[in-house]
Amino acid sequence: MSVGDRVRVGMGTIDISPEPVAVYNLITEVNGNVVFDNNGFATPKVMGGVKGGSIGVIIDKPLLVLKSSLKSFGDGAAAMGLDHVPMYPVMFEHYQKVAWVPQDHVHITHGQLT
Repeated sequence: MSVGDRVRVGMGTIDISPEPVAVYNLITEVNGNVVFDNNGFATPKVMGGVKGGSIGVIIDKPLLVLKSSLKSFGDGAAAMGLDHVPMYPVMFEHYQKVAWVPQDHVHITHGQLT
C-alpha cells in the first residue's frame, strides 16, 4: 500500500464485514511530532470507530505500533520479541477526518501508479 491508494476499511478479506472497526490517533508532542518509544514504535490511542466498509485514501507512510497496544489484537508478544503491526493514516470520505488504521483492516480498492 502506498500514499494515494483508495482503500476500504473493515474486517475480513474478500467479504468485508459491516462490523465497526476501531481507529486511532497517535500520541504526539505539543508541536505535533509523533512520540516514539525506545524501540521506535508509535503509541496509538483509540479515537472511536468507523463502519466496516468505509472508504478513504492513504495520506502518508505507515508507522509501526505494538500489536498489544491495539484493540482486538490480543496481548500476546511474538515468540521472537516484540510483535508489531504497521498502521496507515486514512482520510475517510464520509467522516472527513484522518484516523490511523492497522494494516490488517485496510484493503486497497484502487491503487496509484508510483
